[in-house]
Amino acid sequence: MQKIALSTLIFTTAFYGSVLHAGAMGTTIAPMWNGFYGGINLGGAFSSSDPLLINAHNVQYCPNTMGCSQGLAYATAAVTGTKNKSSLANAGFIGGGQLGFNQTLQSHYVVGFEADIQGISESNRKKWSASAVNFNDNNGDPQIINTNTAIVQGTDFLGTVRGHLGYLINPAFLLSGTGGFAYGGVRSQTRIIQSYGIPQNTNNLDANWRSVGYYANTRLGWTVGGSFAWMPRPAWSAKIEYLYYNLGSVIYKDGNLINNFITPYGPPYYFNNAVSSTTRFDGHVVRVGVNYHFI
Repeated sequence: MQKIALSTLIFTTAFYGSVLHAGAMGTTIAPMWNGFYGGINLGGAFSSSDPLLINAHNVQYCPNTMGCSQGLAYATAAVTGTKNKSSLANAGFIGGGQLGFNQTLQSHYVVGFEADIQGISESNRKKWSASAVNFNDNNGDPQIINTNTAIVQGTDFLGTVRGHLGYLINPAFLLSGTGGFAYGGVRSQTRIIQSYGIPQNTNNLDANWRSVGYYANTRLGWTVGGSFAWMPRPAWSAKIEYLYYNLGSVIYKDGNLINNFITPYGPPYYFNNAVSSTTRFDGHVVRVGVNYHFI
């Protein structure tokens, strides 16, 4: 993240240095913002600390009527250990291209639209956690259920289709606000492994059970932001831009956590717990770009 911030700072410093130099030198030819344009962009994508919530509930356990005196106690402890809330954040480089159109109104205002698409080098956001639930079984003996959780998320590409409204500070400098639709390829995976700890009643149980859930899709959402553009000569402009994007929340089903462990004394520990994950995909983009205007 420090490398990305440093690169963005260098781009920004160079950009504004050019702007100040142009302001001091003046503009010999009035820039023409009207018409279609296309270009490239490069910058940083910073994902928000998106929360991922893991929820669970019991759907079945071996009841007392079948001689399973411990089913409910173990199922309840396993549900408690499964529930989890984690926050994931990451940063990476983003780069791509854009096409757009501008129209000047009343000499100082510029309206238009822009569509862009970018690839993101964002490394997978990963989070590991471990917990232990201590409880007493129905015999009053202390027991432990351990839970290990791994979460992996990523965004592979991001695109937007936006309108913008700008104000010409002078013929060469354009300050704009923008907003519209966003779309992106996202993915999220949840892995859970549960096991008995070393029971203090020396039954020497050794078993584990696991759950895996995966979500991948192209999601639609919205975006809003602003930009500052400079046209040093007709047909060419440079910009620095910030966007916030939100691709919404999703709930995906993880595999059920099913404990089929059979003890020498019968199956008193059987249970089946349903598991689901909820997460949100959003973030921030800071980038610079160069456009060629077809005038």
